[in-house]
Amino acid sequence: MSARGSLALGSKILAESKRLIPISWLAFLTPDNLESLLGQGSAEVERKNAIRNFELNAPFLTEITSGKLNFNFSERIINPVRSSRARTIVIGIGDLLSNEASENDVPGIAMVIDAIARKDANLSYVRPASEKVNPATGDMVKIPPVRLASTADIIFSVCWITGRWLKTATQDELEHMVTGNICAFTSDFHSGESHIFN
Repeated sequence: MSARGSLALGSKILAESKRLIPISWLAFLTPDNLESLLGQGSAEVERKNAIRNFELNAPFLTEITSGKLNFNFSERIINPVRSSRARTIVIGIGDLLSNEASENDVPGIAMVIDAIARKDANLSYVRPASEKVNPATGDMVKIPPVRLASTADIIFSVCWITGRWLKTATQDELEHMVTGNICAFTSDFHSGESHIFN
């Protein structure tokens, strides 16, 4: 079974993801959420705080991913969060985090969340050749030396979005990279009905 992540409003799943961490989900988080995220694989954020975080972080993510992704797809995530009456949102991505995510000297979720909070577009990293297990598939992956020349490149790497995939992705795949698969939306969400949008 492949690794999955989820974004929930209260106890109801709003979006799910396989194989990658949707970039818009990062906009809801701050460094204050890292202890829970790294320790438990999930972070619960007060909905009003999550909306504020998103509104602060989305313009930065839009700017640095421009030309590769259309971050405007994220409206499909933030709109139901704004209209919901849930007290919290819960982002669960533990299965999708690299084993290195808790180390500060390699690109991991901590580095990414900190860079987004500081609006630092100029991070870079040279990664030596290595082998590691892809948590989404369980496969051992040989990783050649790579230079990650910007914060956007580091975010894509941590989220398991490769440059090759970005170049060949379908429109649905590009949307999934931003939002994940939306499971429930707007008024249907409040009614308890579930509609999958692929």
